[in-house]
Amino acid sequence: MANVLLLYFHILSEGGITNDQTVYLDTDSFDPYALVNATVSEGASVDIDQALIRQGAMVYWVCEINDIVGEYDDSFHSHPYFTEVFENLKEHCSAIYPEVTSLLELLAAEEDDLNYQQYNSAIKAVFKKYVFERMQSIVWQSEL
Repeated sequence: MANVLLLYFHILSEGGITNDQTVYLDTDSFDPYALVNATVSEGASVDIDQALIRQGAMVYWVCEINDIVGEYDDSFHSHPYFTEVFENLKEHCSAIYPEVTSLLELLAAEEDDLNYQQYNSAIKAVFKKYVFERMQSIVWQSEL
């Protein structure tokens, strides 16, 4: 959870999903491939937010894909990591997070046909729901 909160801190500090925000995470302790379907044992004595961990893995991949599109705008489909991240988002996240489905539909288009206005709106939708509103609800709950 600490890694997700660190990622969210940087995203919130920059006012949204921008570039290179995942560099702050130690990939030895944060593995989005393992965490995207993480489960917390019933009756665990530690207060672990399973949904936050899973959503954090999804947001991590959205950040990664945004970095690739930003760097390789005219050839992002040919980047090997793009395919890996795209497929993981599709397999693990699209059925759970409708905002990811919208993003993936846009990214499936040819690079020359990518509507950047809609793409940026899709990125902002992920930020708003899974980072901004999520952190806002945590802060609100802690004030009770």
